[in-house]
Amino acid sequence: MTSLTAFISNTKYLILALISLSILTLMPMSTILANSVYQDGEWYFISLFKQLVDGYIIGVLWNSIQLAVLVTIVATLLAAPLAWITAKTTLGRHKWLDIVILIPFMTPPFIDSMGWMTFMRPRGYLEQLFPSLSGFQSGFFSLAGMVLIMSLSLFPFMYLVIKNSLLRVSASIEEAAIIYGASSLRMLLKITAPLMLSGYLMGALLVFVKTISEFGTPATLGKQIGYYVLTTEIHRFTSTWPIDFAKASVLSLVLLTTSMLMWMGQLYISNRYQYQLISGKGNQSRIITLGSWQKLLCWAIITAILGLSIGVPYFSITATALIDLAGLGLGWDNLTIKHFLQVFDSDGYAFEALLNSIQLSLISATICAVLGIWYGLLIVKGQSRLTRVIDFASLLSNAVPGIVVVFGLILFWNSPNNPAPIYNTKGMLVITYVVLFLPYTVQYVKSAAEQLNYSLEDAAKVCGASSYYHFAKVTLPLILPGVIAGWTMSFIIGQRELVGSLMVKPPGVETTATFIFSEFDQGNTSLAMAMALVVVTVTVSILALLKIIESKRLRQS
Repeated sequence: MTSLTAFISNTKYLILALISLSILTLMPMSTILANSVYQDGEWYFISLFKQLVDGYIIGVLWNSIQLAVLVTIVATLLAAPLAWITAKTTLGRHKWLDIVILIPFMTPPFIDSMGWMTFMRPRGYLEQLFPSLSGFQSGFFSLAGMVLIMSLSLFPFMYLVIKNSLLRVSASIEEAAIIYGASSLRMLLKITAPLMLSGYLMGALLVFVKTISEFGTPATLGKQIGYYVLTTEIHRFTSTWPIDFAKASVLSLVLLTTSMLMWMGQLYISNRYQYQLISGKGNQSRIITLGSWQKLLCWAIITAILGLSIGVPYFSITATALIDLAGLGLGWDNLTIKHFLQVFDSDGYAFEALLNSIQLSLISATICAVLGIWYGLLIVKGQSRLTRVIDFASLLSNAVPGIVVVFGLILFWNSPNNPAPIYNTKGMLVITYVVLFLPYTVQYVKSAAEQLNYSLEDAAKVCGASSYYHFAKVTLPLILPGVIAGWTMSFIIGQRELVGSLMVKPPGVETTATFIFSEFDQGNTSLAMAMALVVVTVTVSILALLKIIESKRLRQS
C-alpha cells in the first residue's frame, strides 16, 4: 500500500473521523429515538406505542401523506409534457429551456409561497390585473393551493427524471414497433411506459420525500388555512409555549420512519427494475418533427407552465418589493426603491441579517470543505468497514428530513449532560449548517477523488515526496474543483436555509431566511420581498459566475 493510502487509511484517523461524525450526526439522530422512549429517568415503550396510534398523530401523518401524494401526481402532470417536448421533439434543440425550467428549483419554496399568497390574496395582484378572475382567490387558499405551489416548485425534479428516461429509449426500439404496425398509443403503453417505469418511480419517491420534508410552504400557506403536517407540528412543539420535546420526538420519529421507508423503496426499485437500454449500437433517441400548429401548442404548454412556476411568483415578489404603499396597489406613481435601501442600510436590522447570513455561510461552508476533504478521501482511499460507516454517517443528513436533523441537534446540544455551551449561540447555527450541508462537499470530493489514479501516488513516492507534500502538491490541486463546487453549494444554500435557522437561532440574531419569514408573518411584505430578491439575485449571480469561469477553464484546456 502506498504511503498516502496508508496515511489516510490509518486506523487512528478513521476512528477520529468516526468520533467527529458521531458527534455531528449519529448521536443527535440517536437522541431522537432515545427521547421518544426514555423520559424523566424512565422507559416509556407503552406510552410511545399509544402516542403512535393516537388520533392526532395519525391525522397529521395522513395530512403529510395526502399532500405528498397529490404533489407527486400534479408534479408529474406538469413535468411529463415538458420532458416529452424537450426529449422527443425538435424543440429540444433549445438548450436554454433546461436552464429556465430549473429556476423554480433554485428558488426557496417559502419565497415562492409568499409570492403566490401575495398575488392571490383579496385585493391582490390577480384581482387588480384581472378582476374577472378574482373568484379563484377563495379556491387558492386551500389544500389545492398548497398542492399547486409545491408542485410548481418540485416539478423540475420529475422533469429531469422523466426526460433522462425518455432519452434512454433508443430509436431502434421504437422503429421496430412501428415496423410491426404498432400505433403511437400502443407504443407508448407497451414500450415507452414500461421502460420508463423504474426511473419514474424513483423520481416520484424523491418528490414524495421532498414534500413530506418541506417546511416553508406548510409554514406559510398551510398555517393560514389550518392544514398541519409533520414538519410544522414538530416546529410548533419546539418553538411555541408550552414546549413539548417528547411530542416533537414522536413526530420526528414518525417522519424519519416514513422517509426511510420511501428511500428503501427507491433502492429496491433501482435494484430490482433495471433495463439495459444502451448498447454498442448507439442510443440515439427518435426525434419527432412538429407541424406548425403542434409547435404552437407545445410553446403554449411551455409558456403556461413557466408562467405559473416563474412568472407569477417573481412578478409578485418584484412588484411587492417596489410598491410604496400596499393599499394604493399597482401604479407607476406608487413605485419606490426605499425597501432595497432599507436592506442595505448599514444601521438597519435587515442589513445585519444579511451580514449574519454571509458570515455564517462563509464559516460553515469553509468547515464543510475541510471536513469534506477529510471524509471524502478517507472513503475513497480506505477499504475497511469503518470507511463504509463514515460514508453512511457523512451523508446521513441528506437522507433524513432537515427538520428531523435540526431537532436531533437541539436535543443533543441542549442536553443538561452536554458540557459544551454552544446552544443558544451563533456557534449552534454554524454546527447546524455544517451538518445539513456536509453531504454536498463530501459527494463532490468523492467524485473528484475517485478519478485519481494510484500511479500518481507511486510517482510521488519514487521522487521522494512525503505524504503531506503529495497531498498539498498533487491530490489537493486535482480535487480542488470538487471542493470549490461543494463550498459554493454550501454557501449558497446557507443564504436561504430556513428551518435550521428558525429553530436554533439565538435571541436577537436574524438571518436572511428568518428575516424574510418574520417580516412576511408580521405584514411587512415589501421589505420581506426586497430581501428575497436580494437573496435570489446573489444566488443566481454566484452560479452564473461559476458557469462563466468553468466555461473559460474548459476552453483554455
